[in-house]
Amino acid sequence: MDNHHSTVIDSIFFDVIDYTYTDDVRNVVVLANDNVIHIYSDYVRNFNGLDFWITPSEAVRELFGEYHQSVYGRFFGLLLTAMHKHASPTPIRNICLGDVARAYEGLKSRDGELADQIASGTYFLSRGSS
Repeated sequence: MDNHHSTVIDSIFFDVIDYTYTDDVRNVVVLANDNVIHIYSDYVRNFNGLDFWITPSEAVRELFGEYHQSVYGRFFGLLLTAMHKHASPTPIRNICLGDVARAYEGLKSRDGELADQIASGTYFLSRGSS
């Protein structure tokens, strides 16, 4: 990613203010720039005993505007699952879009690792470090 793009996304932060993870509802409530945005996951189907949920990108696009990437919907699905696993207290403050973007760089995605760090309380802002 170029320096200007990196600088801009490193200045975009969001907070997770609430979430719901039940058999019927999957929802992450995010606060950014004084806007509350609900990011829902939709149930797709049960396959071999596993539930499949997808996170449509409309709300994620609303959150990040021109800096939206299609993979960010997947990140919020992973984050929601990790928050449920860790019974994460909310709010979770100051999550940097730059860190989310960097989780998708390189040959191996680190989105699940980042989601787990955020949910478990071990996330620290990287500010461009890899």
